[in-house]
Amino acid sequence: MQLDQATLEDLLMPNFSYSMETLYNLECVLRMVQHFMATDQATGGASPCSIKDEYYLVEVAPDVNLKLTKFMALAEAVLE
Repeated sequence: MQLDQATLEDLLMPNFSYSMETLYNLECVLRMVQHFMATDQATGGASPCSIKDEYYLVEVAPDVNLKLTKFMALAEAVLE
């Protein structure tokens, strides 16, 4: 897995769904982060929290359609 090498721009994927619930595709990023963390823990790796993770949260937070529960789940996954 190379998620730890992703840049902020790599993670800011526009949401192209018909519902347009949020500006960015948070579901996809959340699934990738959860999978990465699970795989990393299973192999005994220790993924350091990168500063870009915090920048990602700062970028998606102003989205008026972002629900608090979704943001909290994302924050827990990213800052784990």
